[in-house]
Amino acid sequence: MPKQFSRLDRAAQVIQRELARILQQEAKDPRLPTFISVSAVKVTKDFRHAKVYVTGFVEGEDKELMLDVLNKMSGYLRTALSKVVLLRVTPELHFVYDESVAYANQLKQKIDAAIAKDEGEEEPSS
Repeated sequence: MPKQFSRLDRAAQVIQRELARILQQEAKDPRLPTFISVSAVKVTKDFRHAKVYVTGFVEGEDKELMLDVLNKMSGYLRTALSKVVLLRVTPELHFVYDESVAYANQLKQKIDAAIAKDEGEEEPSS
């Protein structure tokens, strides 16, 4: 039996897709990195707030600057979102940096290093 998606899940998916499009095509702030990915959106049950997880090619202080710019732009983004997403209430947007991509890269590097170490220790037995 296929999994049934709730209205909340469907709304979160639509918000994620449309925010990604708006950030790529309409947001023209030079302080934002050229590539921002909206990795997930979690909407509260009353649709009043949405936590938006974003990633970009930034590190350290640039990450904080990106989040600050996005949180200051949230009013504009919310208005643009309300024009394309038909919800009774357009949620307030709260941006959070998604650390999972950086964590996955660290794990991949550790796995690659372990594999390289294992391959370097193997010697043919004759």
